[in-house]
Amino acid sequence: MSLPTARLVWHCPYINIFSSDSGLVNDRNYREYMLLRLDGENWKSDDHVENKVKVDTADDFEGWEHWKDRNREGLDIEVIITRKSNTITMHTENLGITLDSVTTILDDVKDVYISITGDQVAVSDIHAESI
Repeated sequence: MSLPTARLVWHCPYINIFSSDSGLVNDRNYREYMLLRLDGENWKSDDHVENKVKVDTADDFEGWEHWKDRNREGLDIEVIITRKSNTITMHTENLGITLDSVTTILDDVKDVYISITGDQVAVSDIHAESI
């Protein structure tokens, strides 16, 4: 959920794909490959990666004010992440926004990590499944 003080669209959770020696964010040899906000915004994170992001709004999308209000109320989000070699795909849908991203890491990286973060958010009750 976004905190009650959250007033901007970007006050929402982010999904971070990264590598580091320890698996911790901002630790030794940290490399950020993708930072994708649940509103669809993302940044070019590293010269050693190619990111493609597709953002669609459904016909039932009720606008950004409604989206921000619902995020402040809190909601459950499912993010499906798969990795094949050095290509990581993510898919999620929330409140009429569909996000699909493909991250291709150009270097040989063994361990890649995912974190959930955000500005003015509270993240809780996280469940992870491995297939």
